Amino acid sequence: MDNNCIIPPTVAYLFKGVVGATGVSGPQGPIGPNGGPSGPSGPTGPKGPTGATGAGSTGPTGSTGATGLQGSIGITGASGPMGPSGPIGPTGADGATGASGSLGPQGPVGATGVKGATGVQGPTGPANGPTGATGVMGPTGQTGPVPTILGQANQVNVTATGSTYTIGLATNITGPLSYSANIFSNSVKTLTYGSTTNIDFSQGDMQQVQLTGDTTFTTSNIRQGQSLLIRVTSDASIRNLTFPSSWTWYPSSTGAPTTIAASTSCLLALTAWTTTDLGISAAWAY
Repeated sequence: MDNNCIIPPTVAYLFKGVVGATGVSGPQGPIGPNGGPSGPSGPTGPKGPTGATGAGSTGPTGSTGATGLQGSIGITGASGPMGPSGPIGPTGADGATGASGSLGPQGPVGATGVKGATGVQGPTGPANGPTGATGVMGPTGQTGPVPTILGQANQVNVTATGSTYTIGLATNITGPLSYSANIFSNSVKTLTYGSTTNIDFSQGDMQQVQLTGDTTFTTSNIRQGQSLLIRVTSDASIRNLTFPSSWTWYPSSTGAPTTIAASTSCLLALTAWTTTDLGISAAWAY
């Protein structure tokens, strides 16, 4: 049979025998001219199984592709624990002093505080100061008449403020009488306190009174030229005082005191220029 003969498929089917072994492929014929335009692509078939990895060596690394767009910022994580404090740095230089502000208005004067308790009395000073220089002797006076001494022999009685002092003399006195002596009373008269307290000038130059209530002072037996020093002491309460309205007080700006503080001693100094309250000068010292 001519090998170049073409048998129709139906006839070939009728004469089909046992398939023989595949013959050796003949040489490839020349490529024929391109056919007509390509038909439309058919649908993609199912993906076949992945073939085994080839044993060939890895090819060279390709060039780095362009950087992709930056993704959105993720959620901030929780703060970690605070680390230990670092060492304190050196103190910086002092800044310049700012300008002084203007002086504010003066505040109101506060209320007067309560008077404190009287302090402890200091020690008593020396009884007598140094003796002053002797003054210049005046001229000798005229000789007076010879005195006549009355009374008991060898003595003269002198009466002063309720007390009798005896001065011894010679039995016979035929000339002028002269003597030198200091006669004084060292007692302090304590006045009787009451709602009315009387200051008796005849009771000596130093007097004192202890107040246990309010009092009004009066005077009696005023002697012109006499001066009194009276210590007025209060108890544990403030006491009201009333003095004769005709007294003249020094300094005049203070006037007569109206109260004495609790547990306090004050000095009242009086000088009589006449024999009435109108002639009395007074001073008060705390």
